[in-house]
Amino acid sequence: MISEIHHSPQNQGAEFLELTNTGALPVDLSGWRVDAVFKNDRPIPGGTILLPGARLIMTESITRLQATYADLTDIPLIEFNGGLKGSGETIELVTVNGLVADSVSYSKDDPWPQPVDNRTLELIDLQSDNGLGSNWSVSSINLGSPGEENSPTDDTGNDTHDTNDTDDSSDDTDDTDDTDDTDDTDDDTGHHTITLTAKGTTGQEQIKLNINGQTHADLTLTTTLTTYEFTTTAINNLNIQFTNDKSQPTDRNVYIDNITINNTTYQTKAPSTYSTGTYGRGTGCAPGNKSSSWLHCNGHLEYAIQPLPTPTTAPQALVVRSPVTQS
Repeated sequence: MISEIHHSPQNQGAEFLELTNTGALPVDLSGWRVDAVFKNDRPIPGGTILLPGARLIMTESITRLQATYADLTDIPLIEFNGGLKGSGETIELVTVNGLVADSVSYSKDDPWPQPVDNRTLELIDLQSDNGLGSNWSVSSINLGSPGEENSPTDDTGNDTHDTNDTDDSSDDTDDTDDTDDTDDTDDDTGHHTITLTAKGTTGQEQIKLNINGQTHADLTLTTTLTTYEFTTTAINNLNIQFTNDKSQPTDRNVYIDNITINNTTYQTKAPSTYSTGTYGRGTGCAPGNKSSSWLHCNGHLEYAIQPLPTPTTAPQALVVRSPVTQS
């Protein structure tokens, strides 16, 4: 899937396209080509395999691209002759058998976002139609995010973070507050209710929900974004731990959209969420506040929650309820 477009770089930068494998299986791109964008004189090289969740960059100049993005060391880079039109055109990703695997017709006209100097076009929701202009926005950071998770903005440069189930973003308008404004109290049933919305890239990812230093639930994720519900008593701290990272034969990665405690939502991508398993360019999986919804390595996400005492009514043991698949 075409997931990022940089058609008008400034200061001798390089135009590029980003491809992301949003499926659950590796894709062999050997012999594929991009039509109506580059003047292709050769197909994608043989042996180019894109693993689930992985990204690949196609550019007019690898030299200029690396001069601008010095840490693109772990991302496959493919160079073609030609370029992208700033006014818009149709990009087609064509298989070795001549079938159109993906197509995007970008434009300067509504509903496509208006260009912003040195910003890229980024796909908002990788699980929805990338042929819709309304599913694209300009990047929230200068030069975009090739090879990394997208964080698009609206035409004014504000975050378009949506709380819908498939958007890898938060709804925060103020980085000092990463929750909603509802009252985080129990529901007088003797427990606090927790929901966790997550998926894996292969359907083999295993995670633990840890509360107050103890494991309260073990889950094996599916490739469909799913909400799981639990109940518990006092909550002083909470984290989600990825326990079975593996890169071969397919790369296991975990996507956590958000958690809720009673009526309060905590977005994983909020700046206050601490991660010990999120990969970043130049930093690897070093611990830190990564502002990402992904766990790429064995590690955990720790949320900046408000501690909650045991409710005054009789406490209940943790209950794992049937998962509800997001539509």
